[in-house]
Amino acid sequence: MPVLRHGVIGQPTSINPLTARTQADRDIVALVFSGLVKLGSGDKIQGDLADRWSVDKTGKQWTFHIRLGERWHDGAPVTAADVVFTVRLLRDPRYTGHLASSWSEITVQKLDTQTVRFNLRTPLGDFLQVARQPLLPFHLLSRVPADQLVDSAFSAAPVGSGPFRLLQWDMFTALLERRTVIERAAVQPSASPTTSAAADGSLPVERIQLQFYPNAAALAAAFGAGELDMANGLPAATALELASLPGARIVRDPRATLTAVLFNLRPNHPITRDQNVRQALLKAIDRVKLVTDVLAGLGHRADSLIPPQSWAYVAKAAIPVAYSTTNAARQLKAAGWRKVNGKWHPPGSKNIFLIELITTTKTANPVVFEAAQFVARSWRSFGIPVKVVPLTPNVLVGERLARANFSVAVVDMNIGLDPDLYPLLASRQAGIGGSNLSGVQSLVLDDLLIAARKPAPTAARRSAWAKLQKFLSESQVTLPLAFRDDAIVVTDAVIGPRPHLLGDLSDRFWDVLTWRLASGR
Repeated sequence: MPVLRHGVIGQPTSINPLTARTQADRDIVALVFSGLVKLGSGDKIQGDLADRWSVDKTGKQWTFHIRLGERWHDGAPVTAADVVFTVRLLRDPRYTGHLASSWSEITVQKLDTQTVRFNLRTPLGDFLQVARQPLLPFHLLSRVPADQLVDSAFSAAPVGSGPFRLLQWDMFTALLERRTVIERAAVQPSASPTTSAAADGSLPVERIQLQFYPNAAALAAAFGAGELDMANGLPAATALELASLPGARIVRDPRATLTAVLFNLRPNHPITRDQNVRQALLKAIDRVKLVTDVLAGLGHRADSLIPPQSWAYVAKAAIPVAYSTTNAARQLKAAGWRKVNGKWHPPGSKNIFLIELITTTKTANPVVFEAAQFVARSWRSFGIPVKVVPLTPNVLVGERLARANFSVAVVDMNIGLDPDLYPLLASRQAGIGGSNLSGVQSLVLDDLLIAARKPAPTAARRSAWAKLQKFLSESQVTLPLAFRDDAIVVTDAVIGPRPHLLGDLSDRFWDVLTWRLASGR
């Protein structure tokens, strides 16, 4: 039976869609569990557990029909009760996971055994992405309180309804087996390709062995020694080095994660509230060189908060800002700034402008850490002193960003596969504890954000996104630095995977049922 050996960094701790804590958790969840819908090629969403769905004219009611014959891995049928149960857990006050905010304004009702209706307080154009939420089995978890899911027996031995079932796992490996051809064919005749050998002798991947490594060095060594068919999560430079080995290559998946400069735009930070200053600071950063130096070329300069591979990206509205310290200096001078002894002074001030730039530690996120260092060097050479303060994720987010206790930060922002910038930039989200960490408040921006998130035909949504991106390009509320690629190193024995825009690294399994292993592997 063909077994794909796939190396990842980290270890499983809670294999549950609601409580997954590590990338290893999320990888296993992506293989074991399924939602009503799933990713298809390009920007398409296709049915998973649901075979059809509809939305009413208001965009507030979505109805899904679960395909007859869908079953959990223990043989129990998947029904509307499982959908209702999962959503109620997500909305349970005792559930404090990161998914809770996405479901706070969404309720669900069971219409019949196979049909559910979601009621949205606010119409959401990206609701199909939300509906990808993997479901949990009511018949196995109905007696487990939401606050006990994370360390429950189920989260150590999960039962899902996805394309693979978990056979066994420990802190070093996890073995997953594809659902049988007969079982898959009975449920989704077109979802599972034949398991017979192809003309080239290749066979479908029937088992996946995830192998866990404590760090990138250990993972790279295992791949270099021929112990793996795939390796994921490596630094870009390391991935490129491994891809140069005989019989190896890289699959580049663009990511919807933006590395950006975040400003505190509240009234007590008047200097960076001036969009001329923000624009000048962006012009002083050579983002093309940042992609080369920090990402080893595996990424793209960001000219918008929207990934260029996204359907919502409108090139003509994403106005490029070229690197030019000359133009940056000209813009600051036009705004009344003075440069004295090589240092910039704000209008009317005898003091130089000094930036405290907070970011994550190198251990927590080396890419963001190095990007912050690059930005700091750029601004220092331009004449603005910068003090970089690396912080642990808990301190960075919980004590500094969430409490508005910062001036400038370099962070990662997950924009999403079907973008919704409202939570990140809307005035209503600017309070302490809200997700608008910059604190920007603009009625014009609010209207544009609302228009962009409304359900509408694709052409109308793209028009709304064009207007929003044009506003953001002119105001530079947040400075977009780069979108990076996820580099998967694979041997030539692996046929697949196909590149796709990723919201999470686990999205790389979107076409796992089409992966094959070459004959003789």
